[in-house]
Amino acid sequence: MLNFYQILAKFFEYLIYHEDKADETIKKYRYCLNRFFKEIKVNRIEDLTEESISNFKITFFRSGKSRDFTKYILITLRQFLKFCRDELRMQVLNPDLIKGPASGERKRRKRVEFLDKDELNEYRSAIDIGSLTGLRFRTLVEVMLGSGMRISEALSVDYKKIKWRMNNGEWEGETMIVGKGKKERMVFFKNEPHEWIKKYLAARNDLAEPLFVNHYDRSRLSRHTAIKYFTNLQKKIHTYKHLTSHICRKTYASNLNENGANIISIKDLLGHERIATTERHYIGVNEKQLKEVHRKYLQY
Repeated sequence: MLNFYQILAKFFEYLIYHEDKADETIKKYRYCLNRFFKEIKVNRIEDLTEESISNFKITFFRSGKSRDFTKYILITLRQFLKFCRDELRMQVLNPDLIKGPASGERKRRKRVEFLDKDELNEYRSAIDIGSLTGLRFRTLVEVMLGSGMRISEALSVDYKKIKWRMNNGEWEGETMIVGKGKKERMVFFKNEPHEWIKKYLAARNDLAEPLFVNHYDRSRLSRHTAIKYFTNLQKKIHTYKHLTSHICRKTYASNLNENGANIISIKDLLGHERIATTERHYIGVNEKQLKEVHRKYLQY
């Protein structure tokens, strides 16, 4: 019979090799499960009951932990129990009985952060392209701004698989990627990404297939390494906005929306399943435009 730690190890192995979860996701799952089982103190997973879950929610919430954090732990636990039941054939608590904490008052909707034209110019200018590393980072930013890809998707691209053609004096490109949930989709590029890719590849001067590589061994650049450049850029620009890699994707979506693209097309370009995801999390409001509308049209 497997002990608790062996079962956990098999769960994480399953997530890596069957679910293709990212390292960061595995790290979060591990932390959540450790926190949960540390709180409830059961000897065996099979001993887990609905009462155990209820006591955990009460204790955790009283200790000042947020509802969102509690909810994330319970979602992770539900997935873990499904694995135990379906893959290991263990007699465990029905995962469907695990419910999140009561929502309480309606959750405030966060504003979607994206970069307007002036902020985007400042963002680009702050990247030092005097080194090969800086040129690589600027190229990555332009590729993400020009295609709406997630950072992991952009890093998965092989440059030889991008098909370029000239249209009315400007370059257009396209390539097939495998996105979130193993879904294939076509992504598109315009002239700006083409120019930066061309500069970067010329400076790189190698035959490695990945578009973005580690310069010491020409292996594919990892998400972990790429994220650091976005973190460092945040320190250089004085803004309340969180300049994560995802702000490029949100800027892409908001720009399409501002310029008249329909929401269904934006959803498909981003690779979303539901329009609600696109509307709620990716379409920002241009406050400068709102201010101008207010100034121009409000006349009592």
